[in-house]
Amino acid sequence: MELHRIQSSEDKMFAPVTALYESSFIPVERREYADHLLALSDSNFFMTAVTENSVSVGLMFYWESPEFIYLEHLAIMPDVREKGYGGKAVEQLKMLGKTVILEIEPPENGITETKRRRFYENHGFVYNPFNHLQLHYRANDPDCFLKIMSYPSALDDNAYDKFRGFLDCTVLHE
Repeated sequence: MELHRIQSSEDKMFAPVTALYESSFIPVERREYADHLLALSDSNFFMTAVTENSVSVGLMFYWESPEFIYLEHLAIMPDVREKGYGGKAVEQLKMLGKTVILEIEPPENGITETKRRRFYENHGFVYNPFNHLQLHYRANDPDCFLKIMSYPSALDDNAYDKFRGFLDCTVLHE
């Protein structure tokens, strides 16, 4: 398994990864196409195709700051889920040697959310207590409160504030 960084809409992996992105995440969880192209032009943004033998099997979108990595989106193609690609992708991200931060739905909402939390905990992530407001990708998006998970340890208030500032100033292109 490899991670292939996509830096342009001309990349052969752009179309299948974009299709997976649009089918895996509801509108409130993803950017409009034009905003996604804007993010792609940011050197802090890594749009990666998770590949096996040069074939896309998933996606991982993340942002890198000097202090941490924000894993914004991870999705695996439905026909190859449960084959370990998501875990391998997360492990590669951890090897970059920085704190990794991600958002999940509150686990008390249901089986899917609990399974997602367990997946990340099985890869060394820690559940944080912050009541975190997801970025609004569109002007009329409703508020969505999520929970933060981080690797290798929990965030303190200062680290969370830096993360929130990074989201507001860098990730949200307005």
